[in-house]
Order: sequence, then C-alpha cells, then structure tokens
Amino acid sequence: MAIETAMFRTIPFENDRIERLIDAAGALLSSSLGYKATSIPTEMFVDRWGPKRNVVRCKVDSTCPDAPDTVILRRVRDTDAYDPADTRTSGPTYQMFDYWAGASFLSTLTPEQSPMFYGGHLEGGFILIEDVGARMSVVNALAGGDSEEAEHELLDLATCLGTIHAKSAGSEAQYLELRNALS
Repeated sequence: MAIETAMFRTIPFENDRIERLIDAAGALLSSSLGYKATSIPTEMFVDRWGPKRNVVRCKVDSTCPDAPDTVILRRVRDTDAYDPADTRTSGPTYQMFDYWAGASFLSTLTPEQSPMFYGGHLEGGFILIEDVGARMSVVNALAGGDSEEAEHELLDLATCLGTIHAKSAGSEAQYLELRNALS
C-alpha cells in the first residue's frame, strides 16, 4: 500500500461553484494592488479526503509590477449555510471570519512569517492570500529519509512559530478588533 506523505497535492481546476466568485476576486485583487487584475482558477488542493473545493490556486493577470503570479482563494466550506449576517459563535460563517481575521492580523503583524493578505469578500465568503508556493513541508521532511532535512524543517517551523508568538503577545485587542468588525 502506497503512503502519500504530502499533506496536499493539486489537481487541475474543475468547474464548480467557485466560478461565480472569480470576477469578485479580480476586483478585490485590483483594489488591493491599485492596478487592474484578473484571477484565473488553475488548481484545487487535494488531501487524503479528496479535493478541497474551498481552496483554489488562481493565476493572476495584471500589469502591476508587484502583482504575484498566483494567489490562493479560500472560501467558506459550506456555501449553502454561509450567511454574512449570521452572528452565532459556531458554523461556517464564524469559521470563515476566523480565517479572515487571522490572515489579516498575521499579515500585518508578522509579514516575514505569514502570507500576504489581499482582502476578503463578505458576500462571496472568501479571502485572497499570497500563494507561498510549493516547498518542503515538515510532514514531508519527517516522513522522508533525510534526518538533517527533517531537523532543518523543524527548526525553521519552531523559529517561525516563536517569532509569531513573540510579535503577537499582547496584541489580542488588535486581533479582536479585526474579528469583531466582521460580525
């Protein structure tokens, strides 16, 4: 039996409900970059349970010199139950707002350790973040046969988490301000 060590792999994008969000994603990216931009869905992420239809890599088409080549569009998981006016402290809306606030908070507080947050779309229930691309993951390093690589990846992860922790200590009010503005 083969064991897949990668946490995620990608497959070509398949037409699904995310198509209707693409224009909104382009407008959001254009606003963030200050240049006209469009996004074209190219790949969906797949984990051991199947396609993650809520996480899509999109190619960016823009004349902006600072525009990324690709971005990640992460949308609410349960689109049928998503309601931006929902104020309950559980469910897909609450979870999406947690992703949104967390990505925004970390992007401004620890830009060296976090993907850039380009913005979110309240009605569409999605956020756009920097695509950090494929790289060795801790999971892959630990499952591989190279103990030096595994040690290196674990030390990088510990350093990153330590920096995030140190920079975010005492910033709960700043995070809560972002989070509460969404609900």
